Amino acid sequence: MSRAALIVGLAGIYALALASAKPLDLLIGLALAGGVVVLLQRTLPAGGERAAGPGAIARRLAHAPRLLAHVAWTIVVGTWEVALVVVGLRPLREAGMVELPVDDRSEAGAVVAALALTLSPGELLVDFDWEREVAVMHVLDASDPDALRRRWREDYQRRQRQVVP
Repeated sequence: MSRAALIVGLAGIYALALASAKPLDLLIGLALAGGVVVLLQRTLPAGGERAAGPGAIARRLAHAPRLLAHVAWTIVVGTWEVALVVVGLRPLREAGMVELPVDDRSEAGAVVAALALTLSPGELLVDFDWEREVAVMHVLDASDPDALRRRWREDYQRRQRQVVP
């Protein structure tokens, strides 16, 4: 599949999602699709897969819904947990900072992972320490930082790595 066909296909999906064929909507869809293709090309590892070919991008896009569904689920769970604390049904245990290792993620992969966590209420990206290769997060429940680190690694291995390494 050529890069142009991929962009047109993604723009078509965008137009279908909007249920609109207005010229401005189509142009926006093409611009967004082009941006997605360029972004995914830049995040491909240098040597593992064919250097940023449209097939590799299509494989990454095929895994994206699973990642997005998981992020949506963590938002629901985080919202519920924060609501329980706010209304007093669950005590505030031990809010605090937790350092999460970047591990073998690319810089873009580390940013995507941290932002995905930040979307969930109760977890907030504070900073990256690129020299020490850690993401510093403030979490509502820092009582078990090792559990959060395990979740961070598992989410990357099971869902994110196929989309943004």
